[in-house]
Amino acid sequence: MDDIFSHLDAQVERLGGSWTAYLVRALWNHPDGLSRHQVVDAVLEDALARGMPTRRSFRDIIQATFQQHNSGSEVFRGSAHDDIFQFVGGKGRGIWGLHRAKALAWMAANGRTCDFKIAE
Repeated sequence: MDDIFSHLDAQVERLGGSWTAYLVRALWNHPDGLSRHQVVDAVLEDALARGMPTRRSFRDIIQATFQQHNSGSEVFRGSAHDDIFQFVGGKGRGIWGLHRAKALAWMAANGRTCDFKIAE
């Protein structure tokens, strides 16, 4: 488990603090998803621990990043390649999830090396 997080830590660093990478890291160990509030708190804690500057609009930035990578969102304009997050149990329940295999493919396609495996 620590090995997966060390690789995700490296991904966050290589992405220069990308909010997408922070979301991937926050959701990685939660196949059943987390509430929006839990995700935002986890990302904020992670970002602050790394010295990433945050603003008052932080929660809006996290929400927008999630929606930009979720085909269930009205604002999604990406391709299937960009569809790495999901609404667990349906939209409106407030539970966010991660398509881990898609997230790994997204990181690799965006020039990020992913040499760890998805835990079963």
